Amino acid sequence: MIEQELASIIKFILEAAGSPAPYYWEVPAKFTRPAIYFPTPEIDSGGETFRTYRLEYTWYLKFFHNSTMEAHNMALAVYEAIKKARNLVHLIDENGDTLRQGIRLGEPKLKPIDEGVVQVMIRFVSRRPYTVPDVQLMQYWTAIVTDKGDGRVIYMTNKHIIEEGD
Repeated sequence: MIEQELASIIKFILEAAGSPAPYYWEVPAKFTRPAIYFPTPEIDSGGETFRTYRLEYTWYLKFFHNSTMEAHNMALAVYEAIKKARNLVHLIDENGDTLRQGIRLGEPKLKPIDEGVVQVMIRFVSRRPYTVPDVQLMQYWTAIVTDKGDGRVIYMTNKHIIEEGD
């Protein structure tokens, strides 16, 4: 099962590249070209806020074609599509329909790595909520405030303010 963010990026890339054959996790010995290989991304993590943590994804995608120039052109089309979209990829739902939410990609990097193979490196940060334990909500609370100037005592609850004088 692929996470929503990864699936959304895969769909965006395949459309921008002209729908080449996609391969995930492994590329078979005899595979169709043009193709894009989507390996498992590298993931690093860290704290974000008091309520969230972040997963930092680095994804090295490989674009395969009959020549390095054709692979480069396919990868460049994806690179330019990312830049034209201002590095924003809209999330998709389970049916592949586009949602309003999106994931912001870092600056992509493109480089030839072998004959007929070009790599595009993509980075993005996924923010996730910590598991927060349920807590008992207070029904009533009381605070006692004493005014030392005139001897009045004020009792406050979440529903009432009661003044008592001398």
